[in-house]
Formats: sequence, structure tokens, C-alpha cells
Amino acid sequence: MINLLLGLFIFPVSYFFPKDERLWCFGAWFGKQYADNSKFLYEEMASGHYGVRCVWITKSKKINDDLRLRGLESYYYLSIKGIYLQLRSKVFILSVNSFDVLFGVTTPNNTIIQLWHGSPLKKIGFDVADLTKKRQFIQWLRHKTTDSYSYLVSPSLSFDEIFSSAFRLPKSSIIRNGYPRCDGFFIDSRRKSRIKAELNAKGKKLVVYMPTHRGENSDGSFINGEVQKFVGISDYLNNNNMKVIIKPHFYEYKNITNYISDEVEVYDLSADLDIYEVLGAADILITDYSSIFIDYQMLGKKIIFYAPDLEDYLINQRGMYFDYCELISNYCVDIKSLVKSLSDEKQNNGLFNIILNDDCLGGFSSKLANKLMDLIYDTK
Repeated sequence: MINLLLGLFIFPVSYFFPKDERLWCFGAWFGKQYADNSKFLYEEMASGHYGVRCVWITKSKKINDDLRLRGLESYYYLSIKGIYLQLRSKVFILSVNSFDVLFGVTTPNNTIIQLWHGSPLKKIGFDVADLTKKRQFIQWLRHKTTDSYSYLVSPSLSFDEIFSSAFRLPKSSIIRNGYPRCDGFFIDSRRKSRIKAELNAKGKKLVVYMPTHRGENSDGSFINGEVQKFVGISDYLNNNNMKVIIKPHFYEYKNITNYISDEVEVYDLSADLDIYEVLGAADILITDYSSIFIDYQMLGKKIIFYAPDLEDYLINQRGMYFDYCELISNYCVDIKSLVKSLSDEKQNNGLFNIILNDDCLGGFSSKLANKLMDLIYDTK
């Protein structure tokens, strides 16, 4: 509520505030994380090769201090300098919405790039069917004011129309490009070894389990139940030289309770290890209805689909753009079948081939940076 009230004051100030055409502000995950597509594009563009000033905006003083120690330009979102730079910035780079930075500073007078944070399997934006009239009005109002996106990044032709519908954007505003975060996959063998060592998985098969959330206001019963199921197969994991890292969705971290196992760990959201680098070092991905598998498939590694609550999920969550049972030809329904799949030498359970835009060899951040420079400054 405080942020909303502050936004009501900030918005008209920002709308008329003189903008610096070469100042770009970046944010991610409501300002609480240094991660995802925004992070990778920021680090590429902050290299000094593009002729723009890049500033990271965060709501975490720890993240702000850490980035400054690395020599990166970062400001706390409510600091005097941070507010001034946000008011002056012409370009904003977001990965969720306008709450990634100080709410109210993004206006139709800005160029706002929506990178998003996944391929649309679940219904998003204006396509969510069960929104109340109040939520529909708020969504429409933000679309016309603080969330009036200029461009949105889509990694595949398969998603262009979905993004256009979900965000009420013309096709001309869709930029086809691989997600910048996927650059994190392409790490060398030395970095992979270092990551495995930090995760206590040296010499082991590293398995990453990434389930999606069960509602923005989940009570945590699902994720905690899953953690305990994996802890329950610790003997199997130990006997087969496996280490499982569980990466809950951002919305679920507040729900995680205590667990005890040497073979199973929950990914530390505040860790220096980026989850996409962890995935680059991983041997197997387990997921459910998360679009992470679309990114991960470019590595050609084993993917296991694990959907123990499929019927409940389809009924009680926000719906999907694709028929799950047609999209995924084979999936596990319980921990017993999951263990069987972990033991199976087959590469994956079988999945619909969603063609990604790029050649899947990395360099997504630099490609997108150049495309944005062409679009915003007509540098062709």
C-alpha cells in the first residue's frame, strides 16, 4: 500500500521529468533479486561497449553493496541518487513488471523493455480467465500507465501470438531473441567443477528439481511435501552417487521449512551461484509445469517431467496454453516412478519440440543488446 501511494505521487513527477536518452535502469523480481534475464543483459550492456549508462536498481541493501563491491553501478531504489536516476532514465529493463523498480517511475514517456521470466505455458497477463473485475481494471490501468511496455522479448515463434495477446501488444513490439539468462548455461569445465564442489556434489551426478509455484499466495504445503519426498529417497540418492538441488519458485521461498539431508539441498536464493550456471553444471533437470525445460532442452541433457498433482493443478491454477498431456508425452506421477526415471538411461521422458529462435549456442545477451540499440537509437 505504501508503494502504491508513493507511486501515485511519483508517476506524474516522472512523466514530466526530463529524460536522459542514454540512461538505462534495470530491475528484476520486484527489486528483491539480482537474477534472470535483466541481470545477464545488464552485465552485457554495462561492459561499456554500447554507449549507454546502465544502472541496477534494487530494493535489497545487501545486493546493492555486493554489486558496488564488484564495480557495478547500483543504487538502492529509495536512495536520493537512486530516485533521481530513475526519474531521469529514459529506458527501463524489467523481468516481471514495474515493481521491479520504484513503482511509479515507469510511464508512457519511457521506453520500457519487458524481458519476462519464462516461456508462456501457464496463462499470463490479460489471458488469465478468472480475474475479478477489480483485478481486470487494475491490470488495464497499469497497462496504460506504469506497465505500458514498448517491446517484449519472445524466444520462439511459438510464443509470439501468446505474448501479443497476454500483454496487449502489437506484433511489431515483439522482439525475437533467445533469453539472455540462457548465456549462463555455457560455462567451461573448470567452472562446472567449481560449482559442483560448492554444492557438495563433486564427483556426483547433479540433479536440479525446479517446480513452478502453486499460486502467488501458496501456503507451502506442496513444496514442503516435495522436499520431504526427496529427503525420503536419500538412501537411493546416496547409493547412486546423486545430489539433488531443489530450486523452488520465487513465490515459494517464504514457505520453506526445515529439512535434513546430505543428499538434498534447497537452493539458496541469496547465493553467489546463479541458478542458470547451476543448470549448466547439472546432469539432469526435473520439472513439472515450469517452462524451464524449454530453456534447458538446448543443452541436450536429460529432462524428467514430474507432475504428481496434474489434475488438481489444471483445475485450481490459472490454466495452460497447451494441453499438458499432448505437450509432454511421458511424465512421472509419484516419487516411485520418478526414482525409476532417474535410474533409466533414456535421455528424457519425451517432450514436444518447441523450436527456439536462436542457434542455441549462447550469445543471447549481446544479440539482444544490439537489437535494442538498433530499435531505440536507429543504429543500423
